[in-house]
Amino acid sequence: MNVLVNGASGYIGYHLTKNLLENGHRVYAVCRTSEGHLTEFAGNEDLTVIKTEQSVLEEKIKGLNIDVWYQLLWDGALGEKRSDVNLQLTNVKMYLDALNTAEKMGCKKIIYTGTVYEKLSENILKNDAANMHSFYILAKKQAHDLTLQLSKGMKIGYAWVNFCHPMGKYMNPKQVGPYALELFKRKEKGCFGPCRHLFDIIPVSYLADGLRLLGERDTHKKEYYVGSGAPRLLRDILTDMAKECGYDGPIGFDERPDDGLVFEAEWFDTKDFRDDTDLPYRYGISDVVRELPD
Repeated sequence: MNVLVNGASGYIGYHLTKNLLENGHRVYAVCRTSEGHLTEFAGNEDLTVIKTEQSVLEEKIKGLNIDVWYQLLWDGALGEKRSDVNLQLTNVKMYLDALNTAEKMGCKKIIYTGTVYEKLSENILKNDAANMHSFYILAKKQAHDLTLQLSKGMKIGYAWVNFCHPMGKYMNPKQVGPYALELFKRKEKGCFGPCRHLFDIIPVSYLADGLRLLGERDTHKKEYYVGSGAPRLLRDILTDMAKECGYDGPIGFDERPDDGLVFEAEWFDTKDFRDDTDLPYRYGISDVVRELPD
């Protein structure tokens, strides 16, 4: 199939592009000024890199025959930019624009990447305390709701894909998985909160497989969660990661305040995803650790 990956030079975009090319698909990789790690695929005849700003994207891709559009690009997904409300609202509009453009082009399906964190939106609004992540989370939820509603009047297929913490090559080292793994390899303790909330760390290669299959297959749901199917307390996951690295010292729990995040087990339900893709999950913590090179 002919696939457009908007945000292909990002972390997940790189892994999805790699997976699509390995499975024989034609990929139009949309990025801005830098191709990032897409340079690894230089010379691949099935890859076309399109460098463009989002404001002129429609004109840049006019005339292309696209079967599936993957919308991955989201500015300010990490760090301080999560609290930039104007930037996050711009992301929401970008997601709506992508849907309008994809339908106008005659795409068969559009697949959005979300986050399990958007499920926290209701709790955030009820809580009086400030949260630096709140505008990112609320914007993701708004983008989900608005694109879903807009898609109801269109002929294009629609799927929103949530996940939690896909680990792998080129992942931001400040995120909890790579941060912890680097410390444990050096036999050092970290600085964590209580880590008593549910979490789901998977190999990013599994997420890429899942995203590809949701594009290839006939899908019957509007929302999917891609994960292990067995979320665990982050505290237990980090303890197992330390053991995998041969580190038996203190982990560093309870050295930061509790962030108050509470995840419900039902948010990690993979039944719909497994029903529509037949993709089993057969990975342990050792497989996840191997996804990050030394």
